[in-house]
Amino acid sequence: MKKFLLMAIGCVALAGSTVKAQTSFTTPYDTVTVNYVLGGGTVNVANDITNISNSAIKINWKVVSHNLPNDWLVGNWTGLCDNVTCYSTSNPIANTVTSADYPPNSKNGDFHLQLSAPLTATQGLFYITVNLSSTGGGTKNITFVFRTATSTAVPNIGKSSDDVKLYPNPAHNSVNVEFDPNAGVKLISVYNLIGKPVSTFRVNGSSAQLDISDIPAGVYFIRLMDAQNHVLDTRKFTRQ
Repeated sequence: MKKFLLMAIGCVALAGSTVKAQTSFTTPYDTVTVNYVLGGGTVNVANDITNISNSAIKINWKVVSHNLPNDWLVGNWTGLCDNVTCYSTSNPIANTVTSADYPPNSKNGDFHLQLSAPLTATQGLFYITVNLSSTGGGTKNITFVFRTATSTAVPNIGKSSDDVKLYPNPAHNSVNVEFDPNAGVKLISVYNLIGKPVSTFRVNGSSAQLDISDIPAGVYFIRLMDAQNHVLDTRKFTRQ
């Protein structure tokens, strides 16, 4: 059983580094979005490492941004796990963690988010962005997004990520969003990485074109919401 250790979580700037032409690893997703029922026990959200090189690699990783409220940090209700152990998110000082070897040409190397929060935890839409850097070359950011509720009736557009399409991504002056016309989407809000809303759009039908010409370049989330402001789904995009 993996032992929980204290780990830093904080928002830090990545120092400039030379990006290698080739990458030695991949993950299934850049962003993983899940529903989490408070008080529902421990849930693991996987985004595993695939070593696509012919040599063993280690992954150096750390949290680069998040919007977790204080009770989630103090309560140790989230953890990030590599192929060595799990690290809780209660320590406010950011550290870099190094995994054990991921064997050559191997799939499904463990890397996941662990959630275990009580009914009294703050509810909301939260995210944790992690930078992964391989000793064999290559670096990328992955984001875990989770929305909370106190019952199993968590709103959701559907089980498939194909239910929502967002393009182009990266985008310049506008971004298009398509979704199931029966999902009940009435509002689309754009949030920055610290969880601050920057734009809100009222929508009808099954698609919308969002004007993002006035927001600065950077990474943003869109939240698709129903008429009662329940979050139905979340997507990430880059404004260039």
